[in-house]
Amino acid sequence: MSNFYKIECKDTLNLIDDFFDKRNKFYERVVEMCEYFGFERHQTTDHIVFGINFSNMIADPKKDMIDESLWKTSRVKNSNFLAVRPRATAKEHKAKYDSMLPKPMTYSVLNELILANGVDVFFKTYGYRYKSGEYFMFETSLPVSGVAIEILGSEYNKS
Repeated sequence: MSNFYKIECKDTLNLIDDFFDKRNKFYERVVEMCEYFGFERHQTTDHIVFGINFSNMIADPKKDMIDESLWKTSRVKNSNFLAVRPRATAKEHKAKYDSMLPKPMTYSVLNELILANGVDVFFKTYGYRYKSGEYFMFETSLPVSGVAIEILGSEYNKS
């Protein structure tokens, strides 16, 4: 059974804000990259356990013109879209793509702030609600850090 918590410590909230600023910059970089190459969509995973990783850009074969000399494509599972990646043979193009790739991120900084020391989130994790500069609340059955204050579920759900 999960319990509900909030963080009120200003220093910890500032560190949480810093983490989410970096997370937002990751997504801004992905959007810039997609716009640069002329694609509107991307495939990115964002998971507390596995981190944030950019996979590829996504093209709609009915709308997007894809230069086959620059891009290799594959079907996105269970959709009509194509995953788009640069061809290794288009060396300059691939070098530009590689230089724009955002570095993968992990949630380890956030985990260390809100969970007890040494807690592994692989088998159990947490859900959270966050508003920059205002609050960070989360629910979990994992042991939490000393800065986490237990709250009622009704307080968690009203935000």
